[in-house]
Amino acid sequence: MSTRKTLLSASILAALLSVGSAWAADSGTAPQTDQQTSNKKAGDKDVQNLAAVTVTGIRASEAGSLALKKDSVVHVDVVTAEDIGKLPAKNVADTLQRLPGVNISSSSASEGGFDENDRVSLRGTNPSLTQTLINGHNVGTGDWFVLSQVQTVGRSVSYTLLPSEIVSQVVIKKTATAKDVEGGTAGTVDIITRKPLEFAKPVTAEVAVGGVYSSLPKETKPQVSGLFNWKNDADTFGVLVQGFYEERSLQREGQEVVNGFQTIAADSPVAQAHPDLAGVRYPDLLGSVLFNQTRKRTGGVIDLQIKPSNDFWLDLNAFYSKLEADNYNRNYMMWGSHGFVAAGAGLQDGYTVKNGVLTSATWDAVPGSNTAYGVYDQISRPGAGSETSYVALEANWNATDHLTFNGQAGTTRGKGNSPVQDVIELGTAVGAGASWNMNGLDPIDWNLGGDNTTPSGIQPSSGWIFGEGNLHVKDNEDWLKVDGSLAFDEGALTSLDFGVRYADHTRENLASMAQGPKGDWQNLANYPTSWSNYPSNFCSNLDIQCPDGVWYYSPEQLAAFNAQFANRDPQARFYFNDIYSVNEKSSAVYGQLNFAGDNWQANVGARYVGTKESISYSSTSPQEAIVEGPITGSAFGDYYWNTYKHDYAQWLPS
Repeated sequence: MSTRKTLLSASILAALLSVGSAWAADSGTAPQTDQQTSNKKAGDKDVQNLAAVTVTGIRASEAGSLALKKDSVVHVDVVTAEDIGKLPAKNVADTLQRLPGVNISSSSASEGGFDENDRVSLRGTNPSLTQTLINGHNVGTGDWFVLSQVQTVGRSVSYTLLPSEIVSQVVIKKTATAKDVEGGTAGTVDIITRKPLEFAKPVTAEVAVGGVYSSLPKETKPQVSGLFNWKNDADTFGVLVQGFYEERSLQREGQEVVNGFQTIAADSPVAQAHPDLAGVRYPDLLGSVLFNQTRKRTGGVIDLQIKPSNDFWLDLNAFYSKLEADNYNRNYMMWGSHGFVAAGAGLQDGYTVKNGVLTSATWDAVPGSNTAYGVYDQISRPGAGSETSYVALEANWNATDHLTFNGQAGTTRGKGNSPVQDVIELGTAVGAGASWNMNGLDPIDWNLGGDNTTPSGIQPSSGWIFGEGNLHVKDNEDWLKVDGSLAFDEGALTSLDFGVRYADHTRENLASMAQGPKGDWQNLANYPTSWSNYPSNFCSNLDIQCPDGVWYYSPEQLAAFNAQFANRDPQARFYFNDIYSVNEKSSAVYGQLNFAGDNWQANVGARYVGTKESISYSSTSPQEAIVEGPITGSAFGDYYWNTYKHDYAQWLPS
């Protein structure tokens, strides 16, 4: 997908309203004003009202990152925002890609790549092995894509819900210590937000307005964020309010081999006519894909901080983010396994086989055939989206000069929604012939006979109405933790860290509806009479030869058709294969000794974690000791609801 981001955004209001610091971009000294120089020439005393010089910009952010890396007793990397909403990249995941050993991906399941990256992993491992925290605690996540909602995404978090505007700093821990929250097998990403009393000025306000231009849909969408922070003169109370509204228009033009490469069976008509093709593999469901999506991300942060004394502070932090992600996917495909390979007719001489793959072939049209050589899927997903939120209360108390306690309690909620999919699948190119030619690792040149610019050749009898809906995935956690640190003044032993933590985490999807056709849905008289077409330069954008100008119905036409001819009975079409519930209750206690000397640091410790898990899932026969069923009423058969319970304990790090 080709996109071009025009950075229209700039700070249009930076009202730092109190008097204090002078600003210098790259040096530690402030230039003198003409008035100050004039005063000195006149014999006046040097001006004494310059209280401090604050160094801002990239140099300051890099210095802060390096200082944290230097002070850490474990292997970490740090990215610090140089100013409000100014990470090195617009997307948090894109920013982390700059760091060594950090990998990013633009999807979590099978939805393919987009312009905004979605997952983060460490050292090439699966994203589900990387834990993402905000201010040291877990965050419930949601996914907008239907396959991410029903398949396993592990402990990974969707970064499409985390705008860069909220970030003050990101710390990546690549090695584990006893005091770290358990769950990050490969490592941990901790996103640190701003606190009201950390600002230099009593009042800080900023609004940023920008736009993102996407070249394929030829649309510019707005990007707006704002922040207001106030604290009293005594630095004992502060309030931060931050909001964001961001839109994106996405279009992806691509090629997919949806069903992979299939094998020509020895007893198939093709192999009987051409014995040398027995066992050879060929591309099945080779198609041209046009995907459009409009994303709208809204939300914000509220933070209240009180510090009645230098030894105690209390912070209440709340965050909410919602992503509306309506999308429309169209795929016009050559249907090898159903058409020419199954029929075994019309294969021209001159085909080529390389490394057991039929790399080029031409199949003649078969007059009078009733076999669809192609298939067309149109899938619209209105209402697709995700959201995340949390509320966290944190307290810090310096009990003595050497003993400090920190406590945190909170709740987080994540959701992923696919209420409905409006779908039509149609056979096409009946007996029309096909061809393809592979170009190594480049996209495949291919063609499908017949008219693909109008729906005149469609065959509903070779299609279906499918699509899963009524999906509302929840990802929730409640937690409580208390940490302590005892410092020592002498010797190599510098401190003792200790603490306890309890968390109750649930991820579940308890409803699913897989629709099917109903009524007179195959009667072409009931189909829309107007349509649109792929961009005229679709194939040239991919630099291949392929069917161009492919027709499609609008999302509104699909919605009206499905409303009349899709069976969405929540009981009869209940799809039990994609329902599940996973609950983990974990209790942890840890102790960690920290050591330091000239040019060295070390730590040793252990974390004991006890976990109680309860996993519920469906099956067509009883699988566990705790089972409910058989449960009847679904068109997909009877099923059992199994629950697996298990308690275990581990010493960490391992």
